[in-house]
Amino acid sequence: MHKYILNFLIIVFYVAVIEVLYVTHSRKFAELFTSVTFPNFIEDKKTPVDMFDIIDENTLLCSLRASKRGKKQRVWGISFFGPTQNKLFQLNSSLSFLYELINEASAVFPAWTIRVYHDSILPSELIEKIENQHANIDFCNMTAHPRLPPKTWRFLPAGDLTVDAMGSRDLDSPFTLREQAAVSEWLSSKKLFHSMRDHPLHYNNMMGGMWGYRPQLNTSLSRLFLQKLRNITLMEKYAGFLDQEFLNEQIWVFAKNDILMHDSYHCARFPNQTRPFPTQRRPLNETNLFVGCIKPCNRFRHEFGPCPVKCRPPEHQDWIYC
Repeated sequence: MHKYILNFLIIVFYVAVIEVLYVTHSRKFAELFTSVTFPNFIEDKKTPVDMFDIIDENTLLCSLRASKRGKKQRVWGISFFGPTQNKLFQLNSSLSFLYELINEASAVFPAWTIRVYHDSILPSELIEKIENQHANIDFCNMTAHPRLPPKTWRFLPAGDLTVDAMGSRDLDSPFTLREQAAVSEWLSSKKLFHSMRDHPLHYNNMMGGMWGYRPQLNTSLSRLFLQKLRNITLMEKYAGFLDQEFLNEQIWVFAKNDILMHDSYHCARFPNQTRPFPTQRRPLNETNLFVGCIKPCNRFRHEFGPCPVKCRPPEHQDWIYC
């Protein structure tokens, strides 16, 4: 009997010793862990960066190449995805659009970088070639997140606290001087959001490829934005081409009171919230008639009537096509 009691006491003693050692070393490990400064990127370029493992302002929602650019970046977000999600996808034509966009951005927005959020349709050899040829582009691998709707990938810079300003773009829409002037006004205004509507059919509060945001001006909202994008149950409701519905249902409530909107046709819908585009529309017999046009942009001239007088600049009421 005494033998069993002795063995029991020995076991209790060892358990107690192990527990003390565990607690002691756990605390030391925690102290060591929190004192280490970790790099803000993943070194292994062969492994796709899990862009959702990022919380603070020292980590990027993209890649090693993007992380080296540091803070206060100005970024255009582009979604580039293949036939699984887009039945009309053709690699050659999409690459042609991308090369055009890179060159346009260099001329119109030289201080900005294009981030291409892509799936497996782009081989690593091609990505490396493009990055070696062009300094103003970063590629962000989204293959680890197949359930996130591809049309919303381009929104990810809004949750990146290293980004000073971001804009969401369509791959097949050109950068123009008209857009450059509007973006400059937005950045000067210190408004949190930017929205452009430059066509009679631009009805939405925020068009999917024609809005901007400044993540560092409201870091709490930026984190919330990212949380929404990480919520796959929520995001699957906006699969396909419902990215604008996501903006109108999930983001507009935060944007509507801190936004600069350039509007050439629907200014009456937003009294005292819109302003005219700062440049006059190009003649209707030319191309690139409006911000957000789909290339080739010479097919839409019949869709334009005179813009409402209220939507014209006060000093340029003679701009019939404003």
